[in-house]
Amino acid sequence: MTPTRAAKTIAALMFFSSTAATALDVDLGTLGPPVTAFSNTFVRNGNDSGTPLGPYADNYFFTLTQSATVLGDLFVTEGGRTRLSAALQLTGGNIVDPLIDDTLGPFGFPDLAPGSYTLVVHGTFAGVSGVSRYLGRISAGGTLPGVPEPATWLLLVAGFGVLGAGARARLASAAARA
Repeated sequence: MTPTRAAKTIAALMFFSSTAATALDVDLGTLGPPVTAFSNTFVRNGNDSGTPLGPYADNYFFTLTQSATVLGDLFVTEGGRTRLSAALQLTGGNIVDPLIDDTLGPFGFPDLAPGSYTLVVHGTFAGVSGVSRYLGRISAGGTLPGVPEPATWLLLVAGFGVLGAGARARLASAAARA
């Protein structure tokens, strides 16, 4: 184990032993190429009501029936005067040391053997009032479908418009010749 990996593992173990805020346990079942979504919402309605402030650790359990690469993505949305951090840890199956990914966005865990796994989303929730949430997608094998950007949709619609205008011009030209 490299010194950096050892430090991350020790930090993760210290974090999980001190987790006192919310905890969510969800069974995602058997993962396959269809994408499975997961999320949690944190709400504060003033100083003393809503989701407890502090660290959280949410457990998502899943099974692989064959060797696969697990792909996914994780995003955080924050609203009002709240802040939410999120990171991932994967344990179980053929994993000796926990796999840790502390960046938001796409993630991947390659070459996982068949077995039972636990994906832990952990972080800290802070704030006075508002709503924060994390949203994630996970899939075994295959690829995650991309979410088109607004500019892509605009280009697609413009392309259909050009095709429609061309077809209309051809029909008008054919009618004028007849």
